[in-house]
Amino acid sequence: MTTKTETIKKYIAKMDAGDIDGCYAFVTDDFVYLYHSDPKPSKLGYSDSGLGKAQYKDLCAKIKERHHDFSTTISSITEEGDKVHVKGTTKYSYDVPEVANNPAHTVTAETVFTSEYSFSGDKICFVNATPQLDAQ
Repeated sequence: MTTKTETIKKYIAKMDAGDIDGCYAFVTDDFVYLYHSDPKPSKLGYSDSGLGKAQYKDLCAKIKERHHDFSTTISSITEEGDKVHVKGTTKYSYDVPEVANNPAHTVTAETVFTSEYSFSGDKICFVNATPQLDAQ
């Protein structure tokens, strides 16, 4: 296993544990996270051309406030030059409050993703992610 693949695994483990500040030890100051999803990032108040380090950190903090029991499984990880390709699944839960005659309940969901991580030196500088949301 290379240093880059180890870095990505540590980064993902920190995110799963809710250590958002800790995972940022692995990214550059000019880090950009680009994701392709529906709804588009602009509908969530973010740029469609990618999130900078501070914006992505803010988004992750909001996600962690509303979701729990994160667990990411990496199904494949391959390195090509300064890029690392990752395929995996992140499972998580979120609580739905009582509405009308529907009682409060917890929903378990998962995101299957394909991401390409680019590096500058030994740090992640760019993530190009394509999630596929699928609630259960």
